[in-house]
Amino acid sequence: MKKILAAVLVAASIAAHAESLHAPNEAGGSIVITDRPCPTSEKLRYAYAVEGNGAVTAGCWTFFDGLVHILWTESNIHMAYPPEAFMRSSKRRKADEL
Repeated sequence: MKKILAAVLVAASIAAHAESLHAPNEAGGSIVITDRPCPTSEKLRYAYAVEGNGAVTAGCWTFFDGLVHILWTESNIHMAYPPEAFMRSSKRRKADEL
């Protein structure tokens, strides 16, 4: 039930506010999921990770089976994250600028 509620909040937050959500990553930066369409698939949304040194990695995400799934396009690595790890971004970075 907790995961369902978190998933609903993730989806509603992105849809209602048209802004990104972020979660900290192990590289000292953050993972960002957006409501922007993924350039490689209309069924997915655009995601990116920013490392502590500023390096950016692009990916595409969807919500499935209670988790946020991201396919990192450059490395073709699939990762799944708990939706409760993502929160509304305090400072937004335009995905178009990446």
